[in-house]
Amino acid sequence: MADDDERMQRGHRDDQYDVGRLLALSDVIFAVAMTLLVVGIPVPVLTDATDRDLQGAVRNLLPNLIAFGVSFAVVGLYWTVHRRVLRGVVRTDGAAASVNLLLLLLVCLVPFSAALLSHYGDLATAVVLYASNLALIGVFTLGLRIRTWQYLRTPATARQRRAAVASSLTNVAVFGLSIPIALRNPGYGELFWLLFFPAQLMLGRVDRSHRQERNRREPEFR
Repeated sequence: MADDDERMQRGHRDDQYDVGRLLALSDVIFAVAMTLLVVGIPVPVLTDATDRDLQGAVRNLLPNLIAFGVSFAVVGLYWTVHRRVLRGVVRTDGAAASVNLLLLLLVCLVPFSAALLSHYGDLATAVVLYASNLALIGVFTLGLRIRTWQYLRTPATARQRRAAVASSLTNVAVFGLSIPIALRNPGYGELFWLLFFPAQLMLGRVDRSHRQERNRREPEFR
């Protein structure tokens, strides 16, 4: 009996270790990607510059600054979603780790797609590539959520799962639907991304509601 208890405790520690490593790697990748976004804002190089020259050069950096601000906010919000997805997960497996790695790969690409957008934001190709990058991050975030449902400390109800999927797909739809819009008018496609932020607020409310419900139910599973 003591051996069984020891094996169970050792297995629990291993599970916690695996989840901790997955979270640690994810946090580092998100942090590095968000930091590298600033590389897309070049420092103006001026000779014998006056204040007027520098002010004009900074105004010319407005597309870079907008791309940086939007990308930083979006990646930061996706990080909060990732954190909520893994809250309450007590173990992981190879499939979940693989989905998470693919998600992190796409996060690593954001500085590149954001830089492309800041330089060629008036071209449909740059807008489509950026939107595709962020839409795929949403797809793999949803995939990670679905894969780890079975490892939640307190199982999610069918209603909670449907609501979470619908909310997550809303985020994906914002960037996905902006692609055909951008093919006709890149500027309108970029404006369409503003819908991401109210969608994210909706997702946050859904997750908070589910977390409160899980907290009420959790004593039943202890």
